Amino acid sequence: MGHPLTAYNRTKTAAAADQFITYSPGAGNMYRTWEVEGVKRMSHHFLVVTGADWTKLDFGASVFSNNANTIIGQTLYPSSHYWDWTGKLTLQYEAPRGIQVSSVFKSQKGAASTRTVNVFCDRPVAAFNPATTTNAAACTAAGGKAPLQSAFDLTVEQSGSGKANFLPTLSTLDLSVVKTFKVTEKQKLQAMFDLFNINNSNALQGWGTTSATTNFTYNGQSVTNYPTYHRPSSTLPPRIFRLSARYSF
Repeated sequence: MGHPLTAYNRTKTAAAADQFITYSPGAGNMYRTWEVEGVKRMSHHFLVVTGADWTKLDFGASVFSNNANTIIGQTLYPSSHYWDWTGKLTLQYEAPRGIQVSSVFKSQKGAASTRTVNVFCDRPVAAFNPATTTNAAACTAAGGKAPLQSAFDLTVEQSGSGKANFLPTLSTLDLSVVKTFKVTEKQKLQAMFDLFNINNSNALQGWGTTSATTNFTYNGQSVTNYPTYHRPSSTLPPRIFRLSARYSF
């Protein structure tokens, strides 16, 4: 059984844009980071560097809106508290003939996200097909009417408030090869080859945060009532390589 939601309907269509300011104890943002790193030279040509960091994020509201529905969220979720982490492993190799090879594996916690619901009626509305029924018609059928301030998004889950409010963990593997040519005593030319996202990860970088449904056409097929919450909106770019050169003098 779900939890009840509360939303306020204004008595007039517009309100002053002024905000309320508070300097209460605990307001504002705080970041605390712990970092560890280890370095090990395996032989004359190999070097391994590993490290990880953990960050405790505490986000506290210090500017409060005069929108009652925004204040609900700022009261229920006066701040967001969650941990962020990143781990990295680097392997470096100094090959003969001025060639340097390095590879980096990196893994990090997915970005935090919120969850909102769109309020377009002053009372609960049963599920309906947005392809054939508008929000206004569904609201009227339920015996309600639109909020005086018009439809709005209401935050029901704060950023990072649970496991479902984080994007999946992001893990990537990159490779770099550098060849150095000595021109003179003070001048050198470097040819560089970089390969990013070797494992061709397609990890999610963004998704929908509003609980609603939508319709769309994919490969000629119509899809109706598709949930927008956690609907993928962007992914990590595919495997790419880069060729470059650097001249130092």
